[in-house]
Amino acid sequence: MAEPHRRTVKFTRVEREMGLTDRVANQLLDMIAARQVRPGDRLPPEREIGESLGVSRTVVREAIRALAGKGVLSINSGRGVVVTQVNTDNVAEAMRLFIETRGGYHEEGPFSYEKIHEVREMLEVRVATVAAERATEEDLEELRAAFQALTEASDSPELSSIRDVEFHRTIAKITHNELYMVMLDSIGHVLLKIREETLGKRARRQGAIAFHKRILDAIEHGDSVEAGLAMADHLQDSANLWRSLGQKPTRANNRRSPRPVAVGESAPD
Repeated sequence: MAEPHRRTVKFTRVEREMGLTDRVANQLLDMIAARQVRPGDRLPPEREIGESLGVSRTVVREAIRALAGKGVLSINSGRGVVVTQVNTDNVAEAMRLFIETRGGYHEEGPFSYEKIHEVREMLEVRVATVAAERATEEDLEELRAAFQALTEASDSPELSSIRDVEFHRTIAKITHNELYMVMLDSIGHVLLKIREETLGKRARRQGAIAFHKRILDAIEHGDSVEAGLAMADHLQDSANLWRSLGQKPTRANNRRSPRPVAVGESAPD
C-alpha cells in the first residue's frame, strides 16, 4: 500500500475555553472542507497539532476520535491518522441513526411518518420531473429493468419492498444529479421499513406496480408534468394506506386517494 501523502498545513491557535475539543474538531473539519487536507492525506502527529493550536495532545486526541467516529478520519496503527473519503453510505448511516435513536417514524418520536412523508414528497416528485427531462435511452433501459424486477417480486413482501426502493433509486440516478441519490438514500432505510409494512398484501403490491407503471410511462415519454403528477399520486396513495393501518386521523386522511392506473391503461388527463 502506497504511503499516504502528507501536506504542509497551517493551524490557527484556539483560545482555551469550554468546548475546546469541539473547537479543535471543528477546525480540522474546516481544513478538510477547504481541502487543505484531502482524502488519503495523513495528519501531522498529535504533538505537532497540539503545539500549533496551543492545546494538549489529549484534546487533540479526543477531537480526532470524535471525527473518526463520524467517519471523517481513520486511525490506523503504523500509518497515523488519515483523512477518509466520506461516501453516501456514511451519510445514509448517520441519518438512519439520527432518526431511529429519536423514536423512528412513529408518532411518539419527533420524526413522525407525516414529517418523513412530507420530505419524501418534496424530493421524489421533483426527482420524477427531472428524470423525465433528462433520461437517455440507456437510462430508460435501466428503469425498465428495475420495473421488471419489481413486477417479478410481487409474490414476496420483503423482496417487493427492496425492488420498490431500487426502482425509486433508479429514478433518482437518471436525473444525473448525484445529490438526489444522496438525499434519497439518507432516508432510504426508514422508507424500506415503511414499505415492508404497507406491502404486506398481494393486492396492495399489485396496486403499487400499477402506480410505478404510470411513472415509468411518463418518464419514457419525457412528460415531466405527468411524471410529477404520477409520483405525487403514488406517494399520496401510500400515505393514505399507511394512515389506514392505524395512524391517528389527520386532515390529510380526508384527501381523495388517487386511483392507480392499471398496466396498459392510459393515465388520466
